Amino acid sequence: MRERKRSLDTLFGVGIAIGIAVTIALTFPIGLLLPPLLFIIWSPGITQLIYVVPLHKWYRNKGRPEVAKGLLIGASLVFLLNATCWTMFLRNGVGG
Repeated sequence: MRERKRSLDTLFGVGIAIGIAVTIALTFPIGLLLPPLLFIIWSPGITQLIYVVPLHKWYRNKGRPEVAKGLLIGASLVFLLNATCWTMFLRNGVGG
């Protein structure tokens, strides 16, 4: 039963990371209205660091290491997906 709770905590952390990333992706068009420097900050990769690091530390300090581990797993998945999309986008040429 203890292993099941650990697995659920890890999945909870993955869900948090992916859920926040999806929320940021849905609000990404707002970033297009910002000046170029702020647009770069709005990008998913940099924004991900802004929320993952504090949440990871917070869950570790609260004694929930499995949720913290799940956050890192989810952030890694989002990073890999983001890197793959950018590679495909740049390989085919920007805008076309």
